[in-house]
Amino acid sequence: MCWWARAKSRLKKKGMKKRALRLLKSYLSKRFIQVISQGSKSTLKEIFSSVPQGGKWSDFLFDLDISELPDSLSAEAIPFGYADDVALWYEIDDRFNHAMTTAVINQDMIALKLWADDNKTTFEPEKMSVMVVTQRHSDPFDAAGIYFDGDELSVVDETTLVGLTIDKKLRWGPMVDKLAKKARQRLGALSRVRHLLDKKNLKMIYQMFIRSIMEYNCVSWMGAAKSHLSKLDRIQASAEKIGGFTAEPLQARREAAAMSLALKMLDGRARGELATFKPILSEPLRLCKKRTRQSLEGIQVVQKVRPKSLDVYIRGFFGVLPMIWSRIPIHIVRRGERVGWLKIKSACTKFLTNQTAQESESWLV
Repeated sequence: MCWWARAKSRLKKKGMKKRALRLLKSYLSKRFIQVISQGSKSTLKEIFSSVPQGGKWSDFLFDLDISELPDSLSAEAIPFGYADDVALWYEIDDRFNHAMTTAVINQDMIALKLWADDNKTTFEPEKMSVMVVTQRHSDPFDAAGIYFDGDELSVVDETTLVGLTIDKKLRWGPMVDKLAKKARQRLGALSRVRHLLDKKNLKMIYQMFIRSIMEYNCVSWMGAAKSHLSKLDRIQASAEKIGGFTAEPLQARREAAAMSLALKMLDGRARGELATFKPILSEPLRLCKKRTRQSLEGIQVVQKVRPKSLDVYIRGFFGVLPMIWSRIPIHIVRRGERVGWLKIKSACTKFLTNQTAQESESWLV
């Protein structure tokens, strides 16, 4: 059972031993698959790779295997991803040598293929692509000539990573447009069933199947231009008109999502690079002994990169979080300090969405 000897070695490096190892061996041993079609059954086939779908330990075991991927790559490659979505990032400046850079990337593609074969997994070349991210009018690097398993990878101006649509200029317009298009398609379905359901059920359908699309990973792109975000607002306005209901403003929902992320980071639940952006609390929760003129009240966010646009910064997570925090009642903040920040997540969400909805109604009046 060579596969178990190898898995055992990996698990031991992570600190597992004795009973835990025996438990995982039982969990991964003697697994079979069978195909049933039109009443006929195929023979049982034992499998020795992958992890059971939806299993309790499956996420941990997959993360264990994928964590070894960076070790097989060059120092120039910066891997990042989520679950089975993996991307490699290369920083290229004006001093780069084109032939040498291409050779390094191709060498990493070979290492990636060897790692996949060694772990009994596959990468689909048709789903792989190359994109040059730059603010220049012309691409400084010719990405042609990069291969994976003998197939040349296509060069694209836009790609999808972990459900996020990213273009070569790192603009959020294409992402919001894609979400709006998908939401509009489902809005038509809501219109067709409106004569069959009451307001309550129509609102539930909207929240589950339409609004959920427009809120996907919204903290990442909440700094998009208002002209893009207004497209989502118009879709919600159409849904409210169709169903005869009212819903919380999408901006309030995005602010509540940003607050939830901040609370998660304050509780130490952030992983990887995100943990380095943990907010810093000051007044009314003062963490420093001495106050200066530069000390701000409420919460501050660690700034890692100097923003090129003040408007984008203010609309985004880092700029908007202190303003959101300042609106949270002090008794909710104090409760979070006592019992844990994630314990006040629902209270903050309820306050932010209700407050913004009331402000919108008073403005209309």
